[in-house]
Amino acid sequence: MKQKLKIVQWLIKQTPPVLPQLIFMILINSVTAFIGVMTALVVKSLIDAATIRGHILKWLGILACILLCQIVLRFISSLLSTYCYTQFANELRTKLYTHITYSKWEEQIGYHSANIITRFTSDLNAVTTLITASIPAVIALLISLTTAFITLLYLTSIMAIAAIVLSPLTILFASFFSKRVKKFYMDIQDNNIKHRTFLQETLQNIIITKAFCVEKENINTLKAIQNRSFELSMAQTKFSTWTTTFFNLGGIIGYFLIFAWGALNLFNQVGTYGTLTALMQLFSNVQGPFNSLAHYYPQFVTSFAAAERLMVLEELHLEDNTPTTLIGAPRITLKAVSFAYDETKNILDNISCTFEPGEIIGLIGPSGEGKTTLIRLLLSLIAPTNGEIFIEDNEQPQKLLPSFRNYISYVPQGNTLFSGTITSNLYKGNPNATLEDIQKVLHLADIDYFVDTLENQLETVIGEKGLGLSEGQAQRIAIARAFLRQKPILILDEATSALDPDTEVRVLESIIKLDYHPTCIIITHRLSALAICDKVYMLEKGNLTEQKNEKNTVLTLEVLIQYFY
Repeated sequence: MKQKLKIVQWLIKQTPPVLPQLIFMILINSVTAFIGVMTALVVKSLIDAATIRGHILKWLGILACILLCQIVLRFISSLLSTYCYTQFANELRTKLYTHITYSKWEEQIGYHSANIITRFTSDLNAVTTLITASIPAVIALLISLTTAFITLLYLTSIMAIAAIVLSPLTILFASFFSKRVKKFYMDIQDNNIKHRTFLQETLQNIIITKAFCVEKENINTLKAIQNRSFELSMAQTKFSTWTTTFFNLGGIIGYFLIFAWGALNLFNQVGTYGTLTALMQLFSNVQGPFNSLAHYYPQFVTSFAAAERLMVLEELHLEDNTPTTLIGAPRITLKAVSFAYDETKNILDNISCTFEPGEIIGLIGPSGEGKTTLIRLLLSLIAPTNGEIFIEDNEQPQKLLPSFRNYISYVPQGNTLFSGTITSNLYKGNPNATLEDIQKVLHLADIDYFVDTLENQLETVIGEKGLGLSEGQAQRIAIARAFLRQKPILILDEATSALDPDTEVRVLESIIKLDYHPTCIIITHRLSALAICDKVYMLEKGNLTEQKNEKNTVLTLEVLIQYFY
């Protein structure tokens, strides 16, 4: 119960963006429900007037007005429903996306992207439907139920009591199976995540699928996932069909009783045809809402489960957004820094070093020894297990915080371009850049000649992960994007691995030519990149050691052997 109250509080907190429209829609639906009940009395009077030759035109006119009013109200309700649904979904999606965007990276990576996307779609849609459709409908049903019961009680207390006694059984039955309903929902969502994850990863890595000739294996895996989806859907449908049959059974028995009771009254010349019609409609307005409430109950259960899954995303801790300032190329100091992804072994072990302002630092070492981990520490994506990292310009040293990313340009490993134009990719580095700025960085990245040969030049559209470009071309655009950012810290993580030696030399020499002279850190496995470095550090077995290296000279044979082997 405590968890359910927590979920209710969370749901209430999400409603302010659409609360006025939601209240208005509930009022309209309530009026529509009330008019629907009153229609039964109008129909009774109309039938009675027809049988005794009374004021039939009067009641026809009233009925026509009621029907017209219902059409108008339903039209307005439909517009409000669409508005509330879309607005609520957009606001909640934006809120959750913003929270995830600013949350700690090391917590984010605990969720597969397909998992998060499923929560942003299926779970979010379930919660949106609950707030903007199910709850207003339930309120309208309760009003319809109340007014119908009072009216039925006025016409015949026996049938009113019978309806109100029999009907709650369906809701009790529905609540009895709530855990089963929730489990179905959770199992189906987990399988959907598995399905989406499989499709996403196999389509993104279609080259591997073809290269390793595992097409049949992937198709069989897909079929297995779909078979599981089929089994869950069938089991859920069977369960739903049995419960629906039970719910409908109460309504069928009720209709039979009231029809039999009314028929006997007519046979004994007690009551009128209009009364019988009104009783059947009113009984429907009592029995129907109870059946509908029983049907809505599973929706509430699944929506609460969906809300629970969304609340987990909001439990991701936010990064420290304390503002920082940095003027010019900084000094970066690591003091006894250690890091471990688990408690068994340090990836980095008691590292201490200083990168002076404007220095170009080469970082080498065997694969898997922690170079990328060190970069993640400098980007504040992860925090040291022990020790501290400081950033210093002309002021006092400042402890490294996530907000220092505002002063970092970064070129990660691999293809990191977005689908869109070349310009839109470059603008991610600096949205305020001029065309002259763009042309300059393209030249520094040695890619300007290639862009000029394209039919649409900068407005050329590239596909997902740089589709349409070679790895080298995509890498140089990513480097140009980092140059365009013009920040006092520049980090290149294997940024020239896809370039030929001559192109690599030209691109690396461009770093020296940058007007703002950033403190630059280059992770590389290629010795040609070390020629421009002021210092070279070897990272191996968790230890960082400086290698003697004079700028524009080659490392000693001993270091080369250690580096390669």
